[in-house]
Amino acid sequence: MLSEDEIEAVLLGLRYVDQRGDAILTGAAASALAKIGAVLSPKAQAALAMPLSMPGPDGFGFPENTVPLMDLRAAIRSQVRLDIAYIDGEHQRTERFVWPFQLGFMDNARVLAAWCEMRTAFRFFRTDRILSAVPGERYPRLPSTALISLRYDRPIPGRSSNTIAANMRFLSPRYGCGMIEKYPLGGAR
Repeated sequence: MLSEDEIEAVLLGLRYVDQRGDAILTGAAASALAKIGAVLSPKAQAALAMPLSMPGPDGFGFPENTVPLMDLRAAIRSQVRLDIAYIDGEHQRTERFVWPFQLGFMDNARVLAAWCEMRTAFRFFRTDRILSAVPGERYPRLPSTALISLRYDRPIPGRSSNTIAANMRFLSPRYGCGMIEKYPLGGAR
């Protein structure tokens, strides 16, 4: 059985998703909450009505996305490269090949976390600035150690360099590694 603190943590997470998630995640959160509520003790069910914790204000809504989040989610699950047209922070249009691996839900924006071939680095792309996303071929599975390095901004154990870009170079054939030659990191389009 979950402790009171564990129930509070789960409920806080579900409420956060309810405020900031897209339609798919919001529906999934409501379904999960109903299932969890059905198996809780009467005392724990009271926490559903009177939570001790709640997420902050839900901001001012989210900008509209040209590319549906479900398409980005499908690319992540299928591990396919995306050829994206993107408007950056200076309103410059760029085209990039990215390897998407995560969606982020912030207070006022949603982001796609991806390995950017043009920058040879992990980047975060606001989903409302992605003008198009054309799926391509599968990319190699990103190793969990690389994702841990990104998340905690720490070097991968056993590697001499402290940069995320250096930690990812094993993906590039330019550095003698196993990626398909037609996808060099940072290569020309």
